Amino acid sequence: MDESRLVRLLTEFKDEIKKELEVKVDQIKDKLEENWNKTIEKIETCERKMHFWEREIRRII
Repeated sequence: MDESRLVRLLTEFKDEIKKELEVKVDQIKDKLEENWNKTIEKIETCERKMHFWEREIRRII
């Protein structure tokens, strides 16, 4: 195998790995965003419940 062929094969291999990594990074970003959004929704739900109970307590007192 000559040197230029080896360089070409290594470059192709590097490019394949890079593409695979980009896909994995995108998948991780998507999952993080999904989890972040779920967390924000939970926080907002808790805040609404807290405000509701604060009003109820004030109403009772």
